[in-house]
Amino acid sequence: MANDHIPGRCSMICVSYNHETFAEAALQSIFQQDYPDIEIIIVDDGSTDQTVQVLEKALSESPFPSDLIAQENTGNVGLNCNRALDRARGEFIGFLSFDDILVSGSISKKIALLHPDPNLAFVASTRNLEIDANGTVLDENHLSPAYKTKVSDPVALLDLEYEQLGAFYAQAGIYRASVLQAIGWFDEDMIGDDIVLRTKLLRYLIEHPEQSFALTSEPGFGYRTHGHNLHGKTWRQIKTVIEWRNRYFPERPLPALAKGWIEHFLKKCAKQGDTESLRTALTYDEQIALHYESYRKSWKYRRAKVRGALKRGFGKA
Repeated sequence: MANDHIPGRCSMICVSYNHETFAEAALQSIFQQDYPDIEIIIVDDGSTDQTVQVLEKALSESPFPSDLIAQENTGNVGLNCNRALDRARGEFIGFLSFDDILVSGSISKKIALLHPDPNLAFVASTRNLEIDANGTVLDENHLSPAYKTKVSDPVALLDLEYEQLGAFYAQAGIYRASVLQAIGWFDEDMIGDDIVLRTKLLRYLIEHPEQSFALTSEPGFGYRTHGHNLHGKTWRQIKTVIEWRNRYFPERPLPALAKGWIEHFLKKCAKQGDTESLRTALTYDEQIALHYESYRKSWKYRRAKVRGALKRGFGKA
């Protein structure tokens, strides 16, 4: 990210991978924002469909300057965001995945809070929309944990982040570029992206009490559910949380929510007789092995194992 930020400009950082069905709608949601000074920086992570062609066609009619980076696949969201951030010139930064859409006025309303207060590090939404593959709104109140708790300081928000594995969505938040630069952007050697960014931001605010944040209940974006969301992949979620906990909270036990994910994964392995995935998990981190030792003695695990064996037995008959 250049040090000579353009005052007032908002750089929208966007990542895409095989989003040909949704990419144009995502771009249009940026084009239709009422904030006048936006630049769009996109990293396409080696899409194998027509995403790049869709993006090139839509960007040819963009009302804002744009930069499209089409690269070979890395599978590393943090790295891809950093590559886009390296080209950003805006005083403010926003993020959008290209299977989601921005809500009207999302950028301008947040910058209206940031602009007059140089000590405000970021503004994020605690309530968003949930949409389906066709863009139909499924839920107008897709609430984050921060919506109900009404936290007002970074210590409490960081605790909420740890307990709930996400206090608010990083997407559609608007961040001061100088603060993102100060925290070193995303960690490229980790699977996680949003959870890492939020954690680094909140730790920075705790260390710099002169800085503050603001949370708004006005929806910032539409989260699209379409069956291929990364958040739906249990093993990836487990690895993400364990990496994040080991780096940023080594003194704390795994959050209860993470233990629930591990238990769900172990139960699935037992039902399916998937010894290979189980072995991979047990050797990945000692916390999984410790949880497994207690879980396998439970009636829930034994029942799952018996049911799985019966189901496989009948399937062979």
